[in-house]
Amino acid sequence: MAVSAAVLEIANATIITPTRSYFIIFYVAYLKHIPDPFFGGYEECPGGSCLKQIQFQLLIVFSGKTVGQKMAELLKPYMRKRKAQLMNVKQLNQILKVLPPST
Repeated sequence: MAVSAAVLEIANATIITPTRSYFIIFYVAYLKHIPDPFFGGYEECPGGSCLKQIQFQLLIVFSGKTVGQKMAELLKPYMRKRKAQLMNVKQLNQILKVLPPST
């Protein structure tokens, strides 16, 4: 049974993207204090509180998303204009191939 594109898009928006973005915050808050099953050690937060690390990770996640969205917003008109120019050049080249050479 094939999975529809809409189902995959919903899964990506609700499960995969938030997990990828916020896993490090979850790790710092909850999993960092659990001993590593492979190496036996665990990490301690400086001063016993991981709040500074969580704040820094939140700053990176939200500022990174904001900057990325603003860059995309600023570049979209330029990319559309450039695409239109390239399409015009392509069409012009096709026209020139069809025309007989002038003497």
